[in-house]
Amino acid sequence: MKQLKSSNMDDFEILHRKYAKALIELAIENKVSHKIEQGLERIMVILDQNQCLYDSLIHPDISLKEKYGLIENICRQERFCYELKDFLFLLLKAGRFKLIHGIFLRYRDFYDEAEGKLKVFVSSAFSLDNLQKNRLSRVLESRLKRRVILEERIAPELIGGIIIKAASQVFDNSLKKNLQILNQKMRLL
Repeated sequence: MKQLKSSNMDDFEILHRKYAKALIELAIENKVSHKIEQGLERIMVILDQNQCLYDSLIHPDISLKEKYGLIENICRQERFCYELKDFLFLLLKAGRFKLIHGIFLRYRDFYDEAEGKLKVFVSSAFSLDNLQKNRLSRVLESRLKRRVILEERIAPELIGGIIIKAASQVFDNSLKKNLQILNQKMRLL
């Protein structure tokens, strides 16, 4: 599935957030937030595997009735809850199905927040092994008093060490940063 491109991505981000926020509020109220999260995840897989389907759902010359039929078939086969089906219909009717990927990402963020989870971004020069990831998760959960979801990024320019970003907190213990500090101290001599 192609990513939506725009000269002004902020406008799309605002729409992603608004739709995702409305959907998570409905989902929590109807106690189906987990079902919708799983359904959106499955929709992303289906659309990624079938570009032709995605193109049909966003094509202006394909009737709304035909698009509804495609979504209806998917929802029936996958046994999606009616709230998700209605939401997908809403996107189709509004001509905003192109936003589905961004809405899914924002929904997942809202869902994680509602579940008491915090996404933590970890950058390191090399991939962390499972033992390191588990230890880091336990330490962060202990300090942050929340369950964490580690998002790892390999950044060879760090040379060594690690950078952790959790919400508004940043912990930079990279070799690159330590060398910069050492360089500044050397200049003061």
